[in-house]
Amino acid sequence: MTDGCDDCLWRLSDEPQVADRQQCLPEHDTDLTILVVPGAFSGCIESIGAPFHDGSERLRQMGYRIESIDVSGLSSSARNAEIIAEAVTKHISGPSHRLILLGYSKGTTDILHFLVAYPDLALHIEAVLSVSGAVNGSPLADRYSAVEYDNWLARLFPERCQPGDRGVFDSLSRTQQFQWLATHPLPEHVRYYSLASFARYADIQIYLQPTYKLLEQIHPLNDGQLLFIDQLIPGSTLLGYVNADHWTIAIPVEDKFSRRDPALKDRHRQLRDVLFEAMILYLAEELNRDSAF
Repeated sequence: MTDGCDDCLWRLSDEPQVADRQQCLPEHDTDLTILVVPGAFSGCIESIGAPFHDGSERLRQMGYRIESIDVSGLSSSARNAEIIAEAVTKHISGPSHRLILLGYSKGTTDILHFLVAYPDLALHIEAVLSVSGAVNGSPLADRYSAVEYDNWLARLFPERCQPGDRGVFDSLSRTQQFQWLATHPLPEHVRYYSLASFARYADIQIYLQPTYKLLEQIHPLNDGQLLFIDQLIPGSTLLGYVNADHWTIAIPVEDKFSRRDPALKDRHRQLRDVLFEAMILYLAEELNRDSAF
């Protein structure tokens, strides 16, 4: 790791070295509509806000159409696929804009289930961007019962959660998600991108440290909720590995539940904002390059 922006990203030992190139940033493409799908238990932390809330506000002011889909935080991916389908239907019935789905955590799993369950609507999706996505599920969902996990969440997030269909843990099961991926090919016309995360134990937020230690028994490269190898959509373009825990990368949980140094909290807010804009710029450049051929 080095100082500056490189400190935000990990470079693994088997990654090829790239030439140091100085080039202009691509222009923003405000013809994109980005629908953000939050993760599990999102209804329990509504006061914290949707993933990349601040970064979304900045890009909205520039002309982007960015909306968060209000999925059911405790429901299965099958149920949330229905909710995503309703949201996509509303957008394709209006002015024509290119649709991108951004999934955070279990939101990625919900998006993948939507693409398979609604192939006609999936034709309108240009790209899927996964951020710390629970693509393969999490060993935590297989190891611990819903009751134990619910009790932990109830202590951490005292707000009341809507129960939904209570299928969240089945959809996060590593065993079940691996089987689902093996038997449900993803649409080939969609462009897939993955941004994963992991951090050192010392940099993990205190409430994620117990789960980090449990996952560390399987692999030390984890973000406190997911193993790094479980966050990649098959066949996707890897955008990178972010030096952050599972919450820091997308939502400001620490603003309410952490005694961390205010300067560190501010740094993490900047990290989320820079990451969000960089991801959208990259996708805009990639999609525009494809349309030119």
